Amino acid sequence: RWWWALPALVSHAFRVNENDSKRMRLNCVQPWLPESSSCAARSIEEMPTLLAETQYTVQYASSPIASNGLGPLSHVLSLTHSALVITEINAEGVTPPTSLLFEYFAQNFGPKAVLPSSLQNGTLTWENQAVVGWRRPDDAKDWVHTANLTTVGTATGKTLTEWFAEVVKYGEEHPGYNLFNLWTNPDVTRHLSYVDDSVCHSFTEWSLGTLWKLGADLTVEGPLCRNYFSFITATRPRLLDLASAVDREAIMDFYGSIHALASKNFRDISDLGSTLLDLVRGAPHHEVVLFQLGQGNSSGKYFHSLIEEPYLGVMPYQLSQRMILPWQRIPADVTGECEYLSGKRFSALPA
Repeated sequence: RWWWALPALVSHAFRVNENDSKRMRLNCVQPWLPESSSCAARSIEEMPTLLAETQYTVQYASSPIASNGLGPLSHVLSLTHSALVITEINAEGVTPPTSLLFEYFAQNFGPKAVLPSSLQNGTLTWENQAVVGWRRPDDAKDWVHTANLTTVGTATGKTLTEWFAEVVKYGEEHPGYNLFNLWTNPDVTRHLSYVDDSVCHSFTEWSLGTLWKLGADLTVEGPLCRNYFSFITATRPRLLDLASAVDREAIMDFYGSIHALASKNFRDISDLGSTLLDLVRGAPHHEVVLFQLGQGNSSGKYFHSLIEEPYLGVMPYQLSQRMILPWQRIPADVTGECEYLSGKRFSALPA
């Protein structure tokens, strides 16, 4: 797997609380971003160890994020970032509660997360590897301390430990960042999906649904909103054959036509969407080719699809929509329900 080629790993265990280290143990491995405090989620041994009976609040965190100097496209694509935060419920009040943050992110956030890093000699090179990480949000400058936090419910240490095992599987099954969906309708409450995105929001939404299925007491009925970037089709996509010269040419033609986007300047995400929409709509056959990174040493998969109007959901109400969560019974088409993504409804993490 790709991470074994990285430099030597830094592995350590640290105590959560000097007065009560028995409640939680964190075995942290940091294999991908040297300046990041995120820990690996590649195996259950590298996940936190929790007491089964301890109760935790489960929160959805979402906030605009900065470009981190990775260029104009990175700034556009970082409309919002989301994560899951669990916080220990300390009934005795003897020590401050401990919070842990779980998130999915691209190794190279920016153009490389969305487009091939190289198109040479008929070959595409992708550097869109993504990982699941967890950490303690201790730094006061951490984005989560100014994020919009919504308490979704509670979960026991036992339920969270079962979820940790599923998180490891999720990371293995989603090794690459994929911004785009392929849907039959731009409305999240009405669509059929042929190709799903693989972004931070995908992981957070999956996590909430999985926790609920495992027995977590998740009760929030208000919409939890996220970003979607969806091409629209009326037909099932075709899996391209990399052994076929015709299919390889189709792949190169499509990505060759949009690769210039990596160096363009955009005012905002709508400007990016409109530019991409114009390119696709102006193509002779109104088609897209979407890439999914494969597991292990797999070369990945390419899906070809004809698209139809509106081709790409770039309207604000299409870019920001609710998550589909299994316990919720809220009505569809609530006007303006996700407008808060650009607002200032913030709260802070517990001390």
